[in-house]
Amino acid sequence: MHEPLPDDRRLAGPAQVPAHDDQAWAPPGSVPQEAAVPYPVARPAPPAGYPYLPPPPLPPVLPRGVPRLRPVRIDPVPGTPFGIAIPALNPTVSGLAAGSMVTGIGSIVVSLAVLCAGVSRASAGALVGGAFAVLTIVLGLGAIGAAFGAMRQVRGSGGQITGRGLAIAGLTCGAVGAALAVLGMLIALALAP
Repeated sequence: MHEPLPDDRRLAGPAQVPAHDDQAWAPPGSVPQEAAVPYPVARPAPPAGYPYLPPPPLPPVLPRGVPRLRPVRIDPVPGTPFGIAIPALNPTVSGLAAGSMVTGIGSIVVSLAVLCAGVSRASAGALVGGAFAVLTIVLGLGAIGAAFGAMRQVRGSGGQITGRGLAIAGLTCGAVGAALAVLGMLIALALAP
């Protein structure tokens, strides 16, 4: 007859599937072992200090020229063991200063159009020069006003806002643009037929 099979090749149940192939397999109609227990089985707690948690990783290395921000102060949050770190930030460039410089450069560019219209001796030169002269003077005065506001902002910031040089450049460009516009308009009126 047949020899008996060893334990690891023994056939399981009515489906005749080897028992060692799939531990989670159960014949149809049978109750799985996990579902047979109506409550979860508590696993024993690991020993104290297990698993060992390594210290947190070091912060990444920053590229050259990028400073690591250190907190200026740490303010406690009431009722908690936490705090808010206030980092030291690099100063910010004043937007008013940059705007005054751009507006001043724009007034110089438009004043050159006024000068060209004034020198052209065309009959419409004085009219075009006058229209653009008004635009240039408005741009120049806007640049001058923004420059004074930016210098006041830089002075009152305590070193947190920079851009005094940009404000001075905007002030001079606005003044030069407005002066060129007035000069171009005077030339256009003098050369008008």
